[in-house]
Amino acid sequence: MCFFINYDAEDILRQATESTLRYERGDPISALDGVPIAIKDEIDCSPYPTTGGTKWLHKVRPCTGDACCVMRLRSCRDIIVGKTNMHELGTGLSGINPHYGTG
Repeated sequence: MCFFINYDAEDILRQATESTLRYERGDPISALDGVPIAIKDEIDCSPYPTTGGTKWLHKVRPCTGDACCVMRLRSCRDIIVGKTNMHELGTGLSGINPHYGTG
């Protein structure tokens, strides 16, 4: 199963390390500090392209920054673990994606 379309292992480890250090100091940013969360591939989340499960969407509509919901998650210091697979353009029920596999 292909759950993730994009992720950056080094960035995930960096975020987790920073969260661990905040907790060790007794200074977490919020109750969500360090909680891992994945972003659906239809939501803008830099530095990842937003493909909507397609091979072309990111070329005609590039991701230029974080969506409001992602900005709020980052401000709480959730760990953004990547962009998750989805049915192409969200137009189906099966979860089968011909480009990225079954999600």
